[in-house]
Amino acid sequence: DGRLYAGTDRQGVFVSDNLGDTWVGYSQGLSGLGSLVVVELIVLGDSLYAATEGGGPWVRNLHSGPWIHFGNQVDGNMQGIAAGGSRLFALAGFNGVEWVRDPGQPDWTFTLLFNDRFAAGLAGLSAIWTGRRWVVGSNIGIFHSATGQEPWTYVDFGIHPTLFFGFAMHDGDLYAS
Repeated sequence: DGRLYAGTDRQGVFVSDNLGDTWVGYSQGLSGLGSLVVVELIVLGDSLYAATEGGGPWVRNLHSGPWIHFGNQVDGNMQGIAAGGSRLFALAGFNGVEWVRDPGQPDWTFTLLFNDRFAAGLAGLSAIWTGRRWVVGSNIGIFHSATGQEPWTYVDFGIHPTLFFGFAMHDGDLYAS
């Protein structure tokens, strides 16, 4: 609706209604220093979701109300959050554990990138919904799944370790950096 949202490192969230000329605090309800370290923001429907470095996931209605902690399963450090269709995907675990949440679910459900076991040191760094499947960039390569849950397929592109992953979609093509 013509608004810009910015997550910051230790100052929470800000909003601008004039393309960034001025910014107003938008952190009402975020509590604790870790919750003010905003790693990623996404909009889904009429809600803004935040992944925080120390406070887990948060949600805020775009029309009214403060930030609310979003679930009890995912807590602490998050690397990101993504939305696809109506599903949310939280990058918030090590050992190959990531999290999904669908509308109406009482909390997050974990998914294992190695399908049937934990994987020591494996961390999801970024995720995207392509319109047909979920893709997760990790510190050891790429995983993809039609549902965002098992079964996951691993793609090793030969560069290890990876410390950052970014995705973008354009005309049906997925780009990774």
